[in-house]
Amino acid sequence: MNTATLESTSHKTSSELPGGQVIAAGKILKAAGGIIEVPFGMTFAEPPFVVVSSNWPNGVVGSIETIHNVERDRFQVNSANAAQNYYVSWIATGKK
Repeated sequence: MNTATLESTSHKTSSELPGGQVIAAGKILKAAGGIIEVPFGMTFAEPPFVVVSSNWPNGVVGSIETIHNVERDRFQVNSANAAQNYYVSWIATGKK
């Protein structure tokens, strides 16, 4: 498993909504195939709902990114996709 947490390879932001809900979003470099761990940069009250999307300027990707092990402060994403300019964009929403 690769753990990508360097500021140069990821970007995170969060916004608070009414009712104690929070939206966190970001993108993270995926330079190697397999599982990477993605930190939310905050801790939710319970595991949030997470959506991911491929972000690659070179065209069609070979695999669908799949989400694994969603926890209160991070999740994992897995696929064979990888490149020095391949990113996984993500958004998570839940209670703070």
